[in-house]
This record gives sequence, C-alpha cells and structure tokens, in this order.
Amino acid sequence: MKSASQHGFALILVLWLALALAATALCFGQVAVLGYRTRSGARANLQCRHTEQAAAVYVKALLATVEAGEMPELESEDVKEIPVGGSAFWLLAPIWNESPELSYGLVSEAGKLNLNTAGKAMLQALPGMTEALAAAIVDWRDADSEPQPYGAEDETYSRKKPPYRAKNAPFDSIEELLLVEGMTEDILYGKDRNRNGEIDPWEGDGTGGNLADYGIYHLVTVHSAEPNGTGGGGEGRTNVTDAQALRRFLARTFDPQTASRAESAGPYRSVLEFAARSGLEREQFERIAKELTMSDEETVPGLVNVNVAPLAVLRCLPGIGDGDAEKLIAYRVANSSSLTSIAWVLDALGDDRARELGPRVTTRTYQISADVVVVADYRRAVRRVRLVFDLSSGSPLLVARRDLSGMAWPLGEDMWNEWITKTLADSDEGS
Repeated sequence: MKSASQHGFALILVLWLALALAATALCFGQVAVLGYRTRSGARANLQCRHTEQAAAVYVKALLATVEAGEMPELESEDVKEIPVGGSAFWLLAPIWNESPELSYGLVSEAGKLNLNTAGKAMLQALPGMTEALAAAIVDWRDADSEPQPYGAEDETYSRKKPPYRAKNAPFDSIEELLLVEGMTEDILYGKDRNRNGEIDPWEGDGTGGNLADYGIYHLVTVHSAEPNGTGGGGEGRTNVTDAQALRRFLARTFDPQTASRAESAGPYRSVLEFAARSGLEREQFERIAKELTMSDEETVPGLVNVNVAPLAVLRCLPGIGDGDAEKLIAYRVANSSSLTSIAWVLDALGDDRARELGPRVTTRTYQISADVVVVADYRRAVRRVRLVFDLSSGSPLLVARRDLSGMAWPLGEDMWNEWITKTLADSDEGS
C-alpha cells in the first residue's frame, strides 16, 4: 500500500515537473518571439530612417536638374514606390481642391498664400475663414499690440487657460495657426486629418461636399520668397518702379525710343503692369521678363505663382473671384506650354487686372516641398516627413523638416489593402 502511494506521489511530481518545464519552454519561446519582433521592428525603423535620408538626397537630385525658379517635370515612376533596399518611398503632392484624390510629386510653396504677407481680404477668401479669424491672423504676425477690428491681441490671449501673449512676429510654421484666436483643427485640416489631400473612409464618408471639408492646410505656407538675382543669385534685376534705372536698361537692351515710350507710360507698380502698359511687343517683353523686378530688396516674399496655384488660392488674389480664377485655370490648361512669363495673365483676364493683381503674382518658384512617405518591411514601419527645399542660391538647400509619422496611413485604402494582401501572402509562405 505504501509502495502504491509512493508511486502515485512520484507520478504527480513528474507531471508537475513536466508542466513547469513546458511553462518555462513556453516563456522562453515567447521571449524569443518578442525579441525577434523587437529586433525586426528596430531593423524596420532603422530602414525607415535611412530611406528618409535617401529620399532627401533623391529630391535634391531632382531639383538640381532644373533651372532655379522652375518646377521639375516628373513622371509617375519618379515619385511612386521608389525602392531603397527592403524599403520604398512615395512623394505625396496633395492638390485636393482641383482633384480630391491622392496625387504624387513635388509641391510649389509659391503656389500658396504666405501667412506672413497675405492681406486680410486674401486670407478671408480662404475656405471656411471669417473676417474675425483673418484679422486675428494679421494681428498675430504684425509688430504692434493694437488689435484690428474683430482682431485679437494680448488681452484676448491672456484669458486663455493657460494664458499666453500674441506673437507679434512672423509665423514659423503652418501649425502655429492653432494658437490664433478663432482657429480650429476643423478649419485648418477639415476632415483630412492625415493631411494627404484625400478624405479617407476612416475620416468620413470618403467625399467632400465643399472646399472647407479639406481645410486650409495645403493652401498656406510660410516658405515663399523670390530672390532678386537672375537665375538664383546672379546679377541684380532691374526695378520697374525705378524710372531712371528702367530707362537705362531698356535703352541698352532695345533703343532710346522704346525706352522713352515705356517711361512716359509709367509709373509702374509691378512687372505685370509694365507688361500691360509699356508698349513693348510681347516678344520684346518675353525677352526681358526674367530680368525685371518690382523691388530693390534682396528677396520679395509671398508672391503667388499663377502657373501652379490651385483654384482656391487664385480666388484669394486681389480683384480675382471665382469667375476670374476659373478663367486662369482654363487658360493654363489650354496653353500649358506657353506660360513662359507673367504676361499670359493679361491674355486670360485683360489688361485692367494688372494694377491690382501685379504686386502679388509671379511665375517662378524657389521653395519646393516634398511630403515623403516611407514604408519598410510590409508596413512593419512607416515614416512620413515633410521637407522644404530652397533654391534661391541656385542649389537646393533643406530649410525645414516636420515629422508627420504619428498620423494615420496616408497612401489610401487601395494601397492599404494591397499591403495587407502582401503581408498575409508572405505569412502563409513562411508557415
């Protein structure tokens, strides 16, 4: 009897030991799997970082192929799923208000309204804006502490919790708008919270009823300034507002009679007004257009590039509403190969718009942004950054970087489903 109970106790002990060993093996297995996943995730994150660096070099190389002031002409294969080792990157280019779907490429910052130079009326014409919010934006950036009508200065911000003061200095980023009285995420981003220019299914019903649904984020900038040196840092341009300098330049380039006629038709406030009223033939103006400016400053900030600006930006320009903005878009589409100087605006709208519109527009771009999306190891790691390059010196220089990696998947539902399919297929093969 004693022997039987001893055998039973030994059996129970063996079973407990086997269970303990199995649990230990399971724990070690879990630790091994966790370690593998950690190492795999770390490797994927490292791939993302290196791929981002490769993307920045790639964009610089693209920009180095064009004359300063011009946008590169890119094909689909230049901007979509560029492979880098086991990773790939895409260059998003949200152009939502003309085509509310994913677009790819590089973006002209001069095709947007500059928050530091746009007038109150221009800002107010943005989707979803009000007079009070436009005034508050101007008050935030101006140097004085006196609020405009409906605006906001220190007295308003001192009542916030926690309180703060009006900046009274230029904006450093678009996101800084959220500090301005009256600005909300709905106005800034609309439904497009991942800022990819498309209302994804997880952001709404997949459609936008109006421009305000997309916010103003892709319509504004703090990076747009045109250098007054030809070709990016070369000889100074001739200022059309300086009558004597303009006369000397025209006499040297053409003849004294042409210079005299142009001088007598002045004064001019802008290059566009000079094109409209100087009496030069279009071929003559085209010949010298890149050598003209309207300022003696080193740079002219905030000019809007009418060759690339979307409809929602064009309609904000002085004297331009929806009708004229649509005329500009239609002319651009029909004459895409002949937008060689600012004079095309006169063909589209007539000479009477030149005086009011001229000081605000250009056909050049010197700051270009790249919205880089990096995917490593079948979505094991995703990285997204917005880079801004300045070509004013003649060579692309990275001047701003913002990490957008914390946002939702930006490449659309179709791409998400494609990656899911690839992941499941690879998982089945591995098993």
